[in-house]
Amino acid sequence: MSEAQNPFPPARHGADKPGRIDGSGRVVQGQAPASGVSVPRHLGVGSDLVHSLDYVVMLQVMFNLASKIECTPTVVWRQLQERGIRSAKNANELVGKNAVYESFARLVTAGYLRRARLPHPEKPGRMGPVVYEAFDNPAWNPDWSPTAETKDHEEVKPQVGTLPGTPDVEFGEVDKTAGQNTSRNAGSGNATSGVPGRGIRGVSAGQNTSLVPGRRTALPPHPPEEEVTPPPPTPSSPSGSLPSQREEVAEFSPEETSAAVAFLQTMSTWQAGRATAVKCAPVLLRTMRQQGWPVITDMDAAGRELLEREIFKNTVGAKSFSRLLPGWVRDLRLYAHVRPAAAQPSGEVTAAAARMALVAACGRCDELGWVLDDDDDGPMRRCAHPGVTAGAEVAQ
Repeated sequence: MSEAQNPFPPARHGADKPGRIDGSGRVVQGQAPASGVSVPRHLGVGSDLVHSLDYVVMLQVMFNLASKIECTPTVVWRQLQERGIRSAKNANELVGKNAVYESFARLVTAGYLRRARLPHPEKPGRMGPVVYEAFDNPAWNPDWSPTAETKDHEEVKPQVGTLPGTPDVEFGEVDKTAGQNTSRNAGSGNATSGVPGRGIRGVSAGQNTSLVPGRRTALPPHPPEEEVTPPPPTPSSPSGSLPSQREEVAEFSPEETSAAVAFLQTMSTWQAGRATAVKCAPVLLRTMRQQGWPVITDMDAAGRELLEREIFKNTVGAKSFSRLLPGWVRDLRLYAHVRPAAAQPSGEVTAAAARMALVAACGRCDELGWVLDDDDDGPMRRCAHPGVTAGAEVAQ
C-alpha cells in the first residue's frame, strides 16, 4: 500500500512537534489485547450454563472479539490448549476439540451464540460460509425464546455498568452528620461542591453526596402524613385477594408436561436435551390438542411411535434438529388422517395397504416414499418404484 492510500502514514517527528495539539486530529482505538470484558449478572451467576467449560469458552470468545482477533471454534480450542485448560473427563489431558465443539453447541442452544449462514460470495443463491454471532445477553438473539427457567431475560434491557476507574458504591454510616460524605477521604465541607468528599446541604445523615456515576444519591424523605394505607379486600373476594392477584390456572397439568418432556428426550430418531424439551413441551401439547390427538399421558407405545414418525416425517437435509424441532411439532397433521385404519377383513386389501407394501418393497426410497440420493441441495422427489409390482408384493 502506498503512502497516499494509507490512512495512518508513519509520523514525521522532525516536521511535527509531539507537544503541539491539532484540534482536528482524530482519536482512534489502538490495536492491543483487551484488558478486560464486562460479564453480565445472568452469565456470571445465572443458571443458563451448567457446564464449567461453557464459561471458559464464552469468556475466551468475548476476549477475542474485544481484542478484534480471529475467533473460530478451532482457534478457541487451540487457545484453551495453550492456556493449559484440562479436560473435564481426564485431568491429565488437555481439553479436546470435540469438547470445545460441544460447548459451542450448548452456547447456541442457550442463546449466547447464533449460527447463521452468509450468502455465497461468488454464486448467488447458493449457501455461503457459516458464522457465529455472539450475544452477552440472549434476549438480543432473534432465534432465542425465553422459557420458564430464563426469567432473568424476560425484560430486555441493555447492560449498564460503571465506567472503568469509578469507585465502588458506599453505603451510609450512622456516625456521620447531615451533609457529610461517608467516604474515608476527608472533604473540605464546601456546601456547593459536587466533588466526592465535600459536604452538600440538605442531605440526610450517612448518605453519600457524590455525583459521580455509579454512586448512590440521597432520596428525599417521605412525609409520614402522605403514607397511603392499602384498601381492605373487597367483600366479593372469598380468599381476601383481588381477582387479578389470584393464581391463574395452568394450561396443562404437571403430568402432561412431564410426559411431554420425557417423550421428547426419549425418542428413537433423535433425543432432545432438557432445555429444548422443556421449551418445546407446551408447543407439542397445544398442537396435539388442536389437531385432535389423544392426551399424551393416555398414549401407549404404538401411539408414541406414531407421534414420533409424524414429527420427523420431513427431516431430509436438516442440520440442526434442536432449532427446527418446534416448527416440526407445529406442523402435526390431523390425527384423523394419521391414525391407523381399522383392520380389514381377510382377503381385502385397501389402496393404502397396497401403497405401503409397494414402498416397503422398493429399495430406492425411504419409508415415506422420498427418493434416497446424495444431493442434499436438490429438491426432494417422490419415488416411482421402478421394477416393483404392487400386486405381487401385496400377495406375499
